[in-house]
Amino acid sequence: MSNNAPLWNDVDELYDLFLEVEGGDEKVFEALAQALSKAEPRRMSDWPKPVRDCWTEGLRDYILESVDPRKLSAAITNLVHALAPTGYDLPKFRDCLATLARQQFSSYPDPAGMMEATGIYKTSVPTDQIARRVEVMKVLEANVHIFEPSQGIGTVTKVDGIVNEIRILFEREVVIELATMVDAFVVIRPGSLLDSLISGTKKWSGAETLAALRSALEDNLAWGKTPTQALLKSILVPHVVNAKSYKSSLASASPKAEDKPAIRPWEQARGIVELAGLLADQEVSENAPEGIQEITSILCSSAQRPDQASELCEVLSRLWRARGDTQWVRDLVDQIGAEAICWSDSTLFAQLSDDLAGKLVPAWFRTTQKVMGPDYVAKHCLDLPLRLWAHVEKIFGEDSATSDLLLERATAQLRSRDTSSDAILWAWKSRNAAKDLIASSPLVFKTLAKTLHGSYLKANRDLRKLLMENEAFQSHLMRGGEDQAIISLVNSVRHLPLLDTGERQSLLVRIVRIFPDARKLVEEKHGQPTMQAIARQTSVRMYEIRRLELEEIINVKIPANSRAIGHAREYGDLRENAEFKAAKEEQVFLTARRNELEVDLHEIRATDFSDVEPNEVVVPGTTVKLQTEEDNVVHTYHVLGLWDSVPERQMLSYDTPLGKLLTGARVGDELELPSEETAELIEVLELPDEIKEWVKISSLDES
Repeated sequence: MSNNAPLWNDVDELYDLFLEVEGGDEKVFEALAQALSKAEPRRMSDWPKPVRDCWTEGLRDYILESVDPRKLSAAITNLVHALAPTGYDLPKFRDCLATLARQQFSSYPDPAGMMEATGIYKTSVPTDQIARRVEVMKVLEANVHIFEPSQGIGTVTKVDGIVNEIRILFEREVVIELATMVDAFVVIRPGSLLDSLISGTKKWSGAETLAALRSALEDNLAWGKTPTQALLKSILVPHVVNAKSYKSSLASASPKAEDKPAIRPWEQARGIVELAGLLADQEVSENAPEGIQEITSILCSSAQRPDQASELCEVLSRLWRARGDTQWVRDLVDQIGAEAICWSDSTLFAQLSDDLAGKLVPAWFRTTQKVMGPDYVAKHCLDLPLRLWAHVEKIFGEDSATSDLLLERATAQLRSRDTSSDAILWAWKSRNAAKDLIASSPLVFKTLAKTLHGSYLKANRDLRKLLMENEAFQSHLMRGGEDQAIISLVNSVRHLPLLDTGERQSLLVRIVRIFPDARKLVEEKHGQPTMQAIARQTSVRMYEIRRLELEEIINVKIPANSRAIGHAREYGDLRENAEFKAAKEEQVFLTARRNELEVDLHEIRATDFSDVEPNEVVVPGTTVKLQTEEDNVVHTYHVLGLWDSVPERQMLSYDTPLGKLLTGARVGDELELPSEETAELIEVLELPDEIKEWVKISSLDES
């Protein structure tokens, strides 16, 4: 490495620094923090492999090995702060982040809720995203402005740190979980230029204001992701300035033609981010470019990286939109393959589809269909906001072989009773065969009670409005006046935790207005208990098993692992020490498992289900009997807690597919089982004595 190389990518100099840590010189921490502040690009995953390996090994084997995560000096604190935005990740590093978070939010009423919101112990949340979430929490307080694409700009009315909920006033007040808030909603930093523009204390001055905002996105916005200029535009228009004025400001703020640097052809892009930017402004010719192999290499190397999935999605969509009719684009798409994370991770696929610019969505779905097939598109369409369904319908409608595929998938999901507001609205508006399946009050209420965020809030809001205001929809739920359907709606209104007192009364009045003969059914006391939201719970037995596992990890396995690490260090150079690496790998596993168990045991309640009184509604702690439609066989299941699945005993966790289907169902309901059989719920009973005994601690020594 050249002597003129910056310290952050000078491998030889870095290794020397890491070795100095063993001498106890804390100046090393400061030097490394300073080096990281000058790293470009910021994410460690984008660095050259030798540099990345040097930092990874040095931090793991020297820095973190010498640090007590519970007691961080000022120097190591600065290094941890500098490391988080790079995406560096190890369990012990997350322990350091947790210590800093506890210090930062020492007055927060519920530390566990704070840790849940930041995602510090969720391995699916990258550490750079954790750093952003912490920034959001720092500025989250009453009267702060919030932006959410489907609802516009709102104002925080209350931050409830006891129950970890945020109240935000848009057109109406909504209650959002803290964990959802810090990741999905954008906070306008108090006192920033954008905040002043929204508040009206400063006025829009055209190109000058726009240039200032664009050059200081991070100073204006706090978000769980990286703020972009596209996000800035969606906040400004129309909440601060109209589209015409914004366009004029944009033109004035852009550099003049003679000042623009030469633009690199898209096929010469050096990385996925640059490729996405170049394709947005350049045309794609019909013939394959000379640099197609380099482009293919870039795309394939990005295929398994979650942090580059957004750019990969955009690039593939732009190429297909421009030249999806050419063989070279189709071959390129095929080479990315079904294992690409943008398709193998269904949650990520939904997020990418939702975030993509509207004009690229059809091309994205066609690309997906080319690689994954139409059944994949139909299945995952059900997880998307309703506004995207029309694109899938149009694509499927072009081929008779796929014309009914979305209907088939939506129908199967509706029958499972685990669906979305988007699917119910689609069935209602489409007037197709799925419409009859949504004539179920428990289904609608259960669906509306789900916790949602982002684009999914609109369908939830629209479905709620249908329920409260649309006479045709209300009549449909009551199947045109069937007594049993009316009773079902009345019971749902009275007992399910969705509506406030005023809304309940209003809807009951509407039922009588639509069907005057139903007055006696509305006024009759049916005696059904109110169904409360299911608390996270498990049997005393399974709780104790996990508590004992945690105890063994802390008192036996971790000390033994520490001794193994110390013994392995005696063999010399850690970079070539197989025993040391094996012990470190075990340390990573033990730390992750310990963190997982500590969080779970804090959040999940142990119970023996002795307080459960069976009625006609399935709740955890009850035995249910199902009779299948085809062969009239009666099946018995015991619905229990989160960790209580024992198939050979017919014991189900309420969080399994069948458990979710049964929980909240009533005697007489027809259910579409995960096995695709249809069954009727014929009885809800008390748990038998042998199951009651099984859930207790005293039965731990039994099989």
